[in-house]
Amino acid sequence: MNAEAQFLEYANEAAAGFTPKILGVDSRNYCIIQEYIENESLVGCEPPEKEILDRAIQFLRLLNKEKSSARIKIITNAAEGFQSLNEHIDNIQARLATMDCEHLGNGIRSKAEEVMEILCNEFAEVRERTSSLINSGIIKDSIGPDQQWVSPGDFGFHNSIYGTNGIQFIDFEYAGWDDPAKTIVDFSYQPSAKRTWGSWPLLEALGWEGRKEVEMRCRNLEPILRLKWACIILSVLNRKRAEEISSVTEEQLIDDLVCERIARAELYLRRKS
Repeated sequence: MNAEAQFLEYANEAAAGFTPKILGVDSRNYCIIQEYIENESLVGCEPPEKEILDRAIQFLRLLNKEKSSARIKIITNAAEGFQSLNEHIDNIQARLATMDCEHLGNGIRSKAEEVMEILCNEFAEVRERTSSLINSGIIKDSIGPDQQWVSPGDFGFHNSIYGTNGIQFIDFEYAGWDDPAKTIVDFSYQPSAKRTWGSWPLLEALGWEGRKEVEMRCRNLEPILRLKWACIILSVLNRKRAEEISSVTEEQLIDDLVCERIARAELYLRRKS
């Protein structure tokens, strides 16, 4: 709640009109009151692609136009806003460690094990390649705080709406300071993203200074974050998480839920930039 509140307060000033207005915060009950906007889900209404990209690029530019002011008002890092490639690798390792297929029925278990094997093998390759590039000095593991920017967090057209004021962005519980490359790659690799956008259209939000370095970092983060999104899709292979999701999806059977997620993961892993 605090991350979303501080981000909205800053965005309402730095990028007015790109987000709903924040009207109040109830810290005791963990509630934020925002203005109501007549809208449609952007996923459903599909406005022109150029309009989506231009709006997203302009939003990020405005958020990062005055970083000294942003530092005063945004005091937390984005959720999983790691400054190190190895931290991203460790995060995927931790996600994989929570997954197993023992809670699944015989009908789906073998398929789940097959997908997990593909995912784990690809992860081992990415981890080894990343480690080799870092150890040989070809790429840098970490960025410094001065290289971070203000990120909306889970940023993409899945968290956008299309109303009377055009495209606006919502859902900032993961917002804060982050690696620009992570924001840029996630925008293209989030499972709902339009892959016709090309690799990293949000690079246009950066000034030319430092852009080449961020673009190189995008290349290094791309295979890592792609696997992270696959892990998120397959989070139902964590028994506790499967029970949580099943409980809020009209009592959908866990095996049915896992079947659906496995199919999504297979499609996702076959997609290329």
